[in-house]
Amino acid sequence: MNGSEKVLDLEGTRCTDCYESIVEVDEVESETRLWSDPKSWPNGTVPVEGDDVHIESGWNMTFDMENSPIYGLVRVNGYLKFLPGANLTFNAKHLFIRAGELHVGTKEEPHNATAIIKLFGERDS
Repeated sequence: MNGSEKVLDLEGTRCTDCYESIVEVDEVESETRLWSDPKSWPNGTVPVEGDDVHIESGWNMTFDMENSPIYGLVRVNGYLKFLPGANLTFNAKHLFIRAGELHVGTKEEPHNATAIIKLFGERDS
């Protein structure tokens, strides 16, 4: 590892007293949805500043924006990955990986560019 690389290990926790409903986990679709493509979203528009965003169970979404607006709550129940080899910044107040997965490269195929996730939530929110 060179001086500019950083490794971040995140450990998930399961809330046993949560009041959230159970999420049915669907098989991940074979086609890839690009975050920046309006056709990837049920309402036909790319999420904008302040929007709450839901990556549905079964979706295969690729985040491909150089610098996103600041979203509200981003809830991931599907598969979300960062576009390999691209410099990307994902901005949100809250990021909730619920019944899905978030991938920024793998051991076999590392993300050989800058990938930033900036969280803007308040400390007590």
